[in-house]
Amino acid sequence: MANADIDDRRSRIEEVVKGPTLRVYALLLMKSQLGVRDVQRALGFSSPSVALHHLKKLVELDLVKQLPEGEYYAAEHMPIGILSVFVRIGGVLLPRLIFLMSFGIIMLVLYLFFVMSGPIGTEDIMFISVVAVFVLTLARESKFLHQLRPC
Repeated sequence: MANADIDDRRSRIEEVVKGPTLRVYALLLMKSQLGVRDVQRALGFSSPSVALHHLKKLVELDLVKQLPEGEYYAAEHMPIGILSVFVRIGGVLLPRLIFLMSFGIIMLVLYLFFVMSGPIGTEDIMFISVVAVFVLTLARESKFLHQLRPC
């Protein structure tokens, strides 16, 4: 596909996949397969027809596929809307900041075990403080983003 076609598809998807439809898509990204009633119950929709309406929108966009037995699954992970700040690992949506936070924790542990020797000096306190603030800030932001997940 040409870049223009990809951009057109992405803008069409971002136009359609909002609100409840985005919640349905996020739910399918986290679960392997779900039926219409499963989606209805999980997201608290008033009826199965509401869930079906949103599932059909996602099928039309080729983001979701329907199995012969009637269940649906996410065919691709398109980072749209709030989902663009999440990465899918298995059936879990994690904020991308988790990786930076992990890097900070690893850096701090390696420093404490391999670099810092003898009594704690001013440089050690400064380094540990900066990395600790970095990790805590990323942890706070990751928690905030996790709460913004569509489902």
